[in-house]
Amino acid sequence: MTAGDELRASLAGLVALLRLDRSAPARFNISIEGFWRSFYLAAPIAFVLHYLAQALYGEGDMGNPLLRLLIFALAWISFPLVMLALGAVLGLNARYVPFIIVYNWSQLLPAIVTVLIGAGHMLGLVSPGGMSSLLLVLIVLKLGLTAYIAHLTLETGPGTAFGIALVDLLLEFVLAMALSDWL
Repeated sequence: MTAGDELRASLAGLVALLRLDRSAPARFNISIEGFWRSFYLAAPIAFVLHYLAQALYGEGDMGNPLLRLLIFALAWISFPLVMLALGAVLGLNARYVPFIIVYNWSQLLPAIVTVLIGAGHMLGLVSPGGMSSLLLVLIVLKLGLTAYIAHLTLETGPGTAFGIALVDLLLEFVLAMALSDWL
């Protein structure tokens, strides 16, 4: 599968996920090559989010663009590692590769929405309070999407799937809090 074909198939898979199509994971390149390629997606997302954070917040607190970039990179790397360990404990590692592939590609969706919210704020269309509210809604939706992906790809029950999504969210928050004090 060429990179272009994989991009088209993965975007079709993301649309299918948003439609709650249970066959959505089958649209992704579920192979070892697809696994490693799914990590390449981090680079353009990080680049765009880095500059958006710099434009929106400048320096200081969580607005520090370097801090945001570091948190993003650590979360991108650490969640698959945590899932490898958690999957072993829960007996889910047989479906680990498909889960991580779909999960990695799904990170494109909140990144796009974050950019749109930030752009709306920069253009004066979204107030600071409105931006905070929209980002909170986005966090809840991302939690639901991650749980749905875990449910479909790991073939686990809704409770376990939600727990996995919660681990993802808590890991990002813990990294953000730890690094905000450190940097």
